[in-house]
Amino acid sequence: MFARLFKKSPSEYRLSITPAGIDLRLFANETVLQGALRHGIVFPHNCRAGGCGECKCRLLEGKVKELTDKSYLLSAKEL
Repeated sequence: MFARLFKKSPSEYRLSITPAGIDLRLFANETVLQGALRHGIVFPHNCRAGGCGECKCRLLEGKVKELTDKSYLLSAKEL
């Protein structure tokens, strides 16, 4: 019962950018944009914080934990 309350989260996550065929390791506390830039990947962005929506992309598999609320940037279909 208490196991999931004290379960340790992974410190890294895997990100695949398709169709480019790029696989990256992201730290648990960094955004997709930050991780891509850290790996030298050219990724569209304007503000580096997600507020402009330039780096918006589509999740094909898995889950994303939002670090900040960006729901105002996404349409109902995109959410």
